[in-house]
Amino acid sequence: MKRQVIMWVLLVLSIALPCEQTEAQPQDPLQVTLDFLKTKLETYMTYSLSEGQGPEVGNSKFEAVGFEGCRIAWKGSSEVGQHTDIPQPLRSVRLEVHTSVELSSIDPDKIRIYTIQEMVKRHLPRALVLELKIRSASPGFKQQLETTAGGRITRQALEVKSYSFFFNTNDQSIAEEVSKAFADASNICRSRMKRKAAED
Repeated sequence: MKRQVIMWVLLVLSIALPCEQTEAQPQDPLQVTLDFLKTKLETYMTYSLSEGQGPEVGNSKFEAVGFEGCRIAWKGSSEVGQHTDIPQPLRSVRLEVHTSVELSSIDPDKIRIYTIQEMVKRHLPRALVLELKIRSASPGFKQQLETTAGGRITRQALEVKSYSFFFNTNDQSIAEEVSKAFADASNICRSRMKRKAAED
């Protein structure tokens, strides 16, 4: 009888205690979307540079610097080495671009995916473009450009109304997923911005 009581107590504890300890917290839909974008972009926007089927001449890298909240930032860098297949002025060149944008400024209805046929004809794999555009009268993509060539560094700041990601032509489905994620993130931030304005 005593053993049965002990077993019953252990059974009750095993059912009741974990419920309080492991209750799942609701996930922020925006952060889930941003985590998805971070993973996809860092994977598919980091690649080697080459001319068609030719040898590798450099590399390009995407880094999600800040993918939290409704203002996100990333760094894109491209570097070309000393390769005889490329023109002399373009050898040993490094370009680094820091970009930030308010997600609510992106217009979901103007996001588009298209192929640059001239690049396809030249057998350049990064011919699939995902283009993001800014809503009318909204702040654009803010960029800080730094170019290093021949030991000389040039810096430039600008704001643009569109931004393009160049995918491999074999990654159409990935580009579509990323397109949808940007649209979802923009809508979430737009909704939050309107709700906050109404509360104020």
